[in-house]
Amino acid sequence: MKKVTIILTGVILMAISAMNVNAQNTDTESAQATATIHQHLSLSKNVDLAFGGIITDTDGGTVAIPANSAGTPNYSGLPAQLAATTAAAKFTANGQDGATFDITLPSTASITNGSHSMTIDNFISSEGTNGVVLSGGSKEFYVGATLNIAAGQAAGQYTGNFNVTVTYE
Repeated sequence: MKKVTIILTGVILMAISAMNVNAQNTDTESAQATATIHQHLSLSKNVDLAFGGIITDTDGGTVAIPANSAGTPNYSGLPAQLAATTAAAKFTANGQDGATFDITLPSTASITNGSHSMTIDNFISSEGTNGVVLSGGSKEFYVGATLNIAAGQAAGQYTGNFNVTVTYE
C-alpha cells in the first residue's frame, strides 16, 4: 500500500509540475484595432446633355458635344443647325476630401420620340474615368457624347436618360 501511495503521489506531482510548465509557456499581447469612416460618395446632376436643334437630310450625320463647359457642338454630315442651346452634361461628385474615385459612363444610350429613336455613343468625361481626386471634398465634371442621326430621321422632340456612376477607388 505504501508503494501505491508513493507512486500515486509521484504521478500527482508530475501532473502538477506539467501544468506549471504549460502555464509558463503562454503569453498574451494586445493589438490595437482602428477604423476610419469616410464620407459617402454622392453624385448630383447640374446640367442635362443637350444636342440642340438639328435639321437632317437624306444622308444623316452626327452631332458631337465635347466634355467641357462650352459644349460647342461638332456637326458632321448635316446641312444646317438651328440656333438652339447645346450643352455637355455637368455633374458634381461630393465625398471625402483628397479621396480618388472612378467615373463609369455608358457605352451607348437611346433617345426616343414615339417609335423613333436615335443612338448616343462615344461618351467622354472631362476628368477621364479613373483616379479623379475630390479636391476640397468636391469635383465638378462634364460629360459629352455623340448623337447619331439616321438618314431621313423623323422630326420631333427626342428624349431619354443615361446613367453616370461614381465609385471610390
